[in-house]
Amino acid sequence: MEKTKKEQAATTTTIRDARDDFAAIQESMTNNEYAACYEQERVPLVKFLVYQGASPQDAFDAAHQAFVEAWRRWEQIQNPKAWLRIVAVRALKSAAQPTVPMPDRYDFADSAPTGMQLSEETMDLMTALRRLPPLQREIMAWTVDGFGPSEIAKQLGMSGEAVRQALHRARQNLKRLLFPEEGGRA
Repeated sequence: MEKTKKEQAATTTTIRDARDDFAAIQESMTNNEYAACYEQERVPLVKFLVYQGASPQDAFDAAHQAFVEAWRRWEQIQNPKAWLRIVAVRALKSAAQPTVPMPDRYDFADSAPTGMQLSEETMDLMTALRRLPPLQREIMAWTVDGFGPSEIAKQLGMSGEAVRQALHRARQNLKRLLFPEEGGRA
């Protein structure tokens, strides 16, 4: 039985509507995944950047830039947590250098821009991290954020041995900085 032009048009419209619905569902899922990632990673990403020596406002700005870029490329991102950190660090490094020297300690009493509430211990850790050499500070920030040496090596384009060595030195330096009265022994 041959379909009339009206029936064929209705079938074509139904198929087109189904494709549009599917595309809308996919977009909605993508939007929901992005929104969930944003909620889950926003504050940890800002902390990660502060651990690397950024001011809270600079960290917030770099994290924002990373999330904007993530939105544009969401479908292509395989590991959002790591990808966001790489892009945010790049944004932070490409920002204009501050004209005012970086303080040893930031006052987090006004945490509105970053949403961060920090304990005294965390602020002590951040102060100690600022005193580490840049590579050690960067690797410790990745470690504190839950990444292992092999994953850090992959993200930073380093050998696993180089990361483990820098991590070992960073831990020794942090012990010395955080526990000077004990000779660096925790």
